[in-house]
Amino acid sequence: MNVLVLLAFILLILMILIGGKKGARSFFALFLNFGVLLFTIIFMTNPNNDPYIVTLIACTVISYINLFFINEVNSTTKTAFISTIITIVIVLFFIVLVTENA
Repeated sequence: MNVLVLLAFILLILMILIGGKKGARSFFALFLNFGVLLFTIIFMTNPNNDPYIVTLIACTVISYINLFFINEVNSTTKTAFISTIITIVIVLFFIVLVTENA
């Protein structure tokens, strides 16, 4: 475990040296994304939860973290977020269509 902490610390230092403030935010966003994935897995273990809705919510939150937390709010990130959500909805629609017909 000490090796993982050391490697994470080295990654943090390198991301700050290379990316500056944005690198530090990217490092923190990496752990936020891990937390979202962990909660998604926990919610997926409940058979009453709809996996498509849980997936849509998790993808939305991860996209929000990666776009708005790292790059801050501006017109480009808003457009990218909207197009990402539209793409996710279209892909989930085709996934549901294929799985129902398979």
